[in-house]
Amino acid sequence: MTLWSGAERVAIAEEVRNADVPGAHLTTDELPKTVVDAVHRLTTDPSRLTQSWLNQVTNDTFTSGHYVEIISVVVTTLCIDSFRNSLGFDLEPLPEPQGGEPSGYVLRVKG
Repeated sequence: MTLWSGAERVAIAEEVRNADVPGAHLTTDELPKTVVDAVHRLTTDPSRLTQSWLNQVTNDTFTSGHYVEIISVVVTTLCIDSFRNSLGFDLEPLPEPQGGEPSGYVLRVKG
């Protein structure tokens, strides 16, 4: 699924790393507040993820597809960072985002 740009994906990964720091939120125009809130909920307090919350925040520009892609970036970042931390390694620097617009491609599964 490709609904977020490279810059937005890197900003989401940065926000995952900021989520454990009280009061630390990425200060960028790259991510709407709703996205930052979703990243923090997923990263540090998943008990606050509810169907009613998701219904309130999804709309034409923040779809359930966007949310699924956020989950993918959050989980990937947490897994890699946790693995490196458990081995006593420094975190890898986040990649430089590649330019371009996301394709908007969404895999549709029948069944």
